[in-house]
Amino acid sequence: MEKIRIDFVSDVVCPWCAIGYKRLEQAMAETGLQDDVEIVWHPFFLNPDMPEEGENNNDYGARKYHRSLEESRLNRERIAAMAKDNGLTFNLDDNTRVINTYKAHAALEYARQLGKQTVLKERLFNAFFTEKKDISKTDVLEQEMRAVGIKMNDSADVFNNPEIQSYIEAEVSKWQSMGISSVPTMFFNQKLRVNGSQTIEGYKQILTEAMGQ
Repeated sequence: MEKIRIDFVSDVVCPWCAIGYKRLEQAMAETGLQDDVEIVWHPFFLNPDMPEEGENNNDYGARKYHRSLEESRLNRERIAAMAKDNGLTFNLDDNTRVINTYKAHAALEYARQLGKQTVLKERLFNAFFTEKKDISKTDVLEQEMRAVGIKMNDSADVFNNPEIQSYIEAEVSKWQSMGISSVPTMFFNQKLRVNGSQTIEGYKQILTEAMGQ
């Protein structure tokens, strides 16, 4: 029996991607399909023009969404509450920064080639949202990669690798050409497209349908 393939388009700092993945994971457990699913993570940039130094979350909210300080705080509280309801801990505050995620996506592509992509994705979600680490930094990413058993001879093999860079650029361009402008977006068995974070029951239904294809 072939596994259900899920192509999961996401950004590492997307809270709804982390929440959506947690719900999907729960749905797989409740349907008993956790060993019958293969997840392939694909890069997407929520903020493709974000400079390397990143930007304070409050300043970002004001600039991009015209949010007041109070609105930004309420938005973080709402997201953190939703995360908690799904068994996640999001530590978001006035010092939280929106970061450039190119290096994180490069690390994930390197991990994919070694069969460790999902475990690294989980680690990066936790590092950013819970442990408040700056996963745009090379040394932080190297530490997280080592934590999941990924070894490298030279960081340039990951972060200055022209093949990985070309792959990321091609992937991002492909999703844009398909009209994807927000994440999470998932493709089940390369057929059914699901936009946004669904409920656990919703994912259970989708998985059951995909299993019958």
